[in-house]
Amino acid sequence: MLPGINPKKMQAMMKQLGMDQQEIEATKVTIETPDKNIIISNPNVQKIKMQGQESFQITGDVSESSQA
Repeated sequence: MLPGINPKKMQAMMKQLGMDQQEIEATKVTIETPDKNIIISNPNVQKIKMQGQESFQITGDVSESSQA
C-alpha cells in the first residue's frame, strides 16, 4: 500500500473504484518458464480484482533454478 495512508481508508477507496483486494496465505510461489523456474519464498500475495480481471501482486525472497 501507499505509505502514510490508513489501510482501512485505502480499502474503502478501492471498493468505491470497483477494486477488491484479498491477501492469500502462501508459503511458496513457483513460476515455471521454458528455461528456468523462479521461486519466491516467504511470499506476500495479494489478489486484486478490477473491472472483471484478476491479477496477483507477489513480493518475497526470489531465487532461480534451471529446468531439469
